[in-house]
Amino acid sequence: MKYLVIILGVIFSFTLIFSAMSLEPPRTGELEKYKNDGSYKDRLSFAKSLGNDKFDPALIKHKKEQMEATASGEISNTSVPPNDIAGLPSSGTPRIFVLLVEFPDYPHYNAPTVFASKLFGDGDSTELPYESLRNYYTRSSYNNTLTITGGSADVYGWYMAQKNRADYGTDRIIASRAVIKEALAYYDDDPYGPNVDFSPYDNDNDGDIDYFCVFWTGPNSGWATLWWGWYDRDFGDNSFILDKGTLHPTVLRSFSWQWESMPVNTVFKPTTVIHETGHALGLRDYYDYDGTVGPDGGVGGLDMMDGNWGDHNCFSKWLLGWVTPEIINESNAANKTLRDSARNRDCVAVMPGLTPTGMFGEYFMVQNRSRFGNDSKYPTDGLIIWHIDATLDTTDPENPVFKWNNSYTEHKLLRPMEADGREEIEKGFNADARDFYDGADVFSPTSKPNSNGYDPNNPGSASIYTGVTVNNISAGGATMTAYIKVGTRPVVTYYAINGGVESTTTRTVTLDNTTTGSPTQYMASESSTFKGAKWNTYSSTPPFTLSTQYGLKTVWFKVKSASGEESAPVSDSISYNKPAAAPMETFVTAAQDPFPNPCNPDVWIPFTLSKAEYVIIKIYSANGLLIRTLDLGQKLPGNYLASEKATYWNGRNEAGERVASGIYFYSIQAGDFTDTKKLVIAK
Repeated sequence: MKYLVIILGVIFSFTLIFSAMSLEPPRTGELEKYKNDGSYKDRLSFAKSLGNDKFDPALIKHKKEQMEATASGEISNTSVPPNDIAGLPSSGTPRIFVLLVEFPDYPHYNAPTVFASKLFGDGDSTELPYESLRNYYTRSSYNNTLTITGGSADVYGWYMAQKNRADYGTDRIIASRAVIKEALAYYDDDPYGPNVDFSPYDNDNDGDIDYFCVFWTGPNSGWATLWWGWYDRDFGDNSFILDKGTLHPTVLRSFSWQWESMPVNTVFKPTTVIHETGHALGLRDYYDYDGTVGPDGGVGGLDMMDGNWGDHNCFSKWLLGWVTPEIINESNAANKTLRDSARNRDCVAVMPGLTPTGMFGEYFMVQNRSRFGNDSKYPTDGLIIWHIDATLDTTDPENPVFKWNNSYTEHKLLRPMEADGREEIEKGFNADARDFYDGADVFSPTSKPNSNGYDPNNPGSASIYTGVTVNNISAGGATMTAYIKVGTRPVVTYYAINGGVESTTTRTVTLDNTTTGSPTQYMASESSTFKGAKWNTYSSTPPFTLSTQYGLKTVWFKVKSASGEESAPVSDSISYNKPAAAPMETFVTAAQDPFPNPCNPDVWIPFTLSKAEYVIIKIYSANGLLIRTLDLGQKLPGNYLASEKATYWNGRNEAGERVASGIYFYSIQAGDFTDTKKLVIAK
C-alpha cells in the first residue's frame, strides 16, 4: 500500500491538553530556570496532560498481536503501525505535507525550498545525521523500510497570518487550531488561493490526513507552553473538512507543531521535527519530566526521543518492526558478533526464560552504538546495554499501555546501564563516553551496575538475580564481539552455625551447609556486604572464627560456581558467650579413714573441713590411754585427703618411742566437730 503523510510547516509552538500529545524536551538548565521563576508547576501540569510517557496503545496492541500470530504460525502484517494508529506507518512510502505560517510581527527567515530540501531531500550534508527528515528515517529503518516522501509541491507557504501572533491568544487548543484552519482554508478553497487537493495525504484512504507538520515563526516561549515543539495525535475537529464537494473529502488527524528556527532568524534545522515524527510513529519521550517523582535522568539524552541525540534505540525499533532481536536465555550462551546498529539490525535480548513471545516483560537488550550513520555524533564507540521492563498494563485490553515509563513510575521502562558504574544518569546528568561498554568492561550479577532484575514487591529496587552476563567485550568499532549468557546460580539450601545450636563459648565455629549447583568456593563474613572477606575453597563444613567481642553474632555465607555465578547470601546467628567460671567446690567437715590401714607404722590421717577451724588429732591405745597429740592449728576449708595434705603420724608416742603393734583409736576435733576412727599397727 502506498502511504501519504502531511507535514505542515507552520512556525509556532503550542501544547494541547489531549493525552495523545508529546513534547519537545527542555534545553539544558531550562527546568531549573522555571523552578526559580515560579512557572515550573504550570509547565509541569501541562507536560503531564500530554501523556508523553505513554506509547500509542494501538502500536502496542498491534505488536502484541503480531507476536502472537508469529508464535502460532499465522501470517501477520509486519507494517507498524496499522491503519488504526494515528500518524505514520513504520514502513512504506507515506507522503506528508508541510504548512509554513508566518505572522505580520514575525516574518519568516528561511525560504520554502530550505524546508523541501531538509524534509524531503538530501538537506545539508554538513548537518549529518540530522540533515534531512527523509534521510534520517530511511537510515533508521535500514534503507527504504520507511521512506517519507514529498517535495517542493508538498510545502505550503509561507502563509501570512491575518493577525499578529499574540492576537491569537494563549489557549493551546484554540490558538493552534485557529492558525491551522485559517492557513489550510486559504490553500483548500479560498477563491484567491491555490485550491490544493489534500486527498493524496490520506495514506490509507480512510478519510483522514494521517500526519502533517506545522512550522511557525517567532521566538519560542519555553518548554511546555503554546509556543514550543509538540505532537498531537488528534486535531479534534471533524467539522473542519478539506476537499469539500469532491469524491475524497478529508479531515485532519495528527500533526506536529514546531518553530522555524531556534534562535529566530537562523537557518532551519530539522532535528525537532525528526523528534516529533518519532511521536507520529507511535513512540513516546524517554526523558524525565519531573525530578520529584520516580527515577531521575531518563536515558541521559542518549536517544532521539530523549535528547534529540543519535538514532532510535533497539527497543523502539523492535516496536516499530525494524529489528528482531536474537534471544539468549539459559540454554544458548554464545559469543556474539554485533555490527553497528546504525547500519545493521543486530541486537540481542537476554533474560532467564526469555522467548520471542516474552518481549512484553523484563529483559536486557544489547546493541553496538558505534559512531556511524545516525549515531555519528556520539562521543565514542561501544555497546549500549539497556534494562527494559515492557510489562503491560492491560486493564483496558483494547488500549494496552506499558506499566512503567521514564517519568512518573518507580522504575524506568528503558534504562541505559552505565559502564563506568557512576550512575550519573540516575542523578540527572547526561550520558557520556564512559557509559559505553568495550574492552575490559563487564556487565554481570556482581558488576556495578549489576544485572539484577526489579523486585515485584519493591519495584524501585533491582535486587532479583538474573545471571545475565556480558563479558569478553572487544574494542569499540563497526563490528564488536561479546560473550553473552544467562548463568545458572548455585543455591544454598541449608545453612546453620554449629548445626543450629543457640550459643557457643568458643570463637571457632562450623558453618554447616548444603547447596545445589556444584559450587567451588565459599565466602563468609559477619558483614552483610562481605567487606574484607575472601573466597575460599568450598566445604560443606568450613570453620569460621568469630570476632572477639561476646554477644550475638550473625555470619553471612554465599557460594560461587566455577563459572563465577554467586548464590544469594544467607545468614544464621549464634550467641558467643563468655565461658562460665568453674563452680566453687563445696566441702563438708568429716574424718576419713586412715591409710594405709594396717600400717607399719607410718600412717596418714585424712579429713575435710567446710570452714576454717582449729584442728587437733589425739591418738589412744585400745584401753583409752592417750598416746600422742597432734596439734594442727588453724586450717582453711578444703579437702585434706591426699598424702601431701593429710596429717602424718610416724607411730611414736609423746616421748618419741615406737609404740607396740595393736589396735589404736584417734579422734579429730575441729571446732564443734568431733569424730573417732580406728587404725591398726602391724609390725
